[in-house]
Amino acid sequence: MVRFASFFIVVVAAVGGFCTPLKRTANEIKQDITILTSKASEMASSIDAFVTPDIRAALAVHVANGQVNTNLKQATTHALATPRLELADAQDIVRLLKGNVDVDGRALVLLRTKVNLVKAIPVNGTVALVNGDLITTSKAFSKYIDALKAIILHEDQTNALAALEAKAAADFARTAALFV
Repeated sequence: MVRFASFFIVVVAAVGGFCTPLKRTANEIKQDITILTSKASEMASSIDAFVTPDIRAALAVHVANGQVNTNLKQATTHALATPRLELADAQDIVRLLKGNVDVDGRALVLLRTKVNLVKAIPVNGTVALVNGDLITTSKAFSKYIDALKAIILHEDQTNALAALEAKAAADFARTAALFV
């Protein structure tokens, strides 16, 4: 019985030692908070260096609307649902992606009704992940994305829109016909 009691006490002491929370002073906690805050600041400033005001505005608009990926992919699929991508429609897509239209604006309402063939296009507009069948059959879509990237990356907007209209319009008609 004495052996069991002493064994029990040793076990309780050992387990209790592991279960006791680490005691930290108020100063140690303050130091941890300071370190975390400073690291967060560094990260935020390095992110700010790469995120333009237009992209930040677009992100704010879409986050507020609660549908970041949905709105962006629906915007891009408008081109595939339209036999010929009109310049005005391209400008609507650009304004939507750059956060320069209200979330209930005409462009968003128009683009919400279009076909869903694209899986996702991130907020920064630099990468398009499209349906496997579509990416193999449609070089036109990649031309559209390239033109859109040029706009988002602040190249000359007029030239980028002209390139979008000139290079992709004929291909979009053929591409759209594949999905009718």
